[in-house]
Amino acid sequence: MVYCIIFSLIIKDKSDSSSLLMFKNNFMSVLISSGINLMLTGMITVFIFLAILIVLINISALLLKDDNKAVENNVTIPSNNNSEKVPEDHFKIINHINKRIFNG
Repeated sequence: MVYCIIFSLIIKDKSDSSSLLMFKNNFMSVLISSGINLMLTGMITVFIFLAILIVLINISALLLKDDNKAVENNVTIPSNNNSEKVPEDHFKIINHINKRIFNG
């Protein structure tokens, strides 16, 4: 909008067309350079934000890492009449799930 107002004021003075061309080129170069400056600032800001986010996610993963071997719980499944039909691997899986739930 400011460009249109300034450009219309300069057009009124048609005696010097070279100054009009010089003003247009100078204004466009300032406009393009400020646009590039804004673009680079935004890209750098996003890059820094994402880098910090990746670092914080990795740090939290290390801090909240669960060590299954260090915690042993003796939760067992009560046996019932159908225990002969259920493989032993299933009981191991169920015990592991119980350990994860109750040792949270």
